[in-house]
Amino acid sequence: MIASPSFTPYNYRVPLITREGRWNVIPMTALVECIPNFSEARRSDVVEKIAASITSIKDARLLDRSSDLDHNRTVLTFAGPPAAVEEAAYLAIKTASELIDLNQHTGQHRALVQRM
Repeated sequence: MIASPSFTPYNYRVPLITREGRWNVIPMTALVECIPNFSEARRSDVVEKIAASITSIKDARLLDRSSDLDHNRTVLTFAGPPAAVEEAAYLAIKTASELIDLNQHTGQHRALVQRM
């Protein structure tokens, strides 16, 4: 019986079995992907500021941006080491919360907001 190699958080080891049936362990840094949706697509300056907040974080890489004008939603896909993605996600949320007023939001599937 072949025992599986162990891994530690944020320093994963990818197990591969050689032709001889032995374990060959390759060190690998953890990679996290984040795919948040933001309730804005029609104001490109707002979307650009949210994307810029993500790319301002070292090691966070913006992989894709998709905006739907009918639904007024933008999806940003970014990845990187766990700490960088966590920081980028927090900063993107902070930026979006400062620039987007859901009381004024319109789109095919309007945001559910309690009006006071």
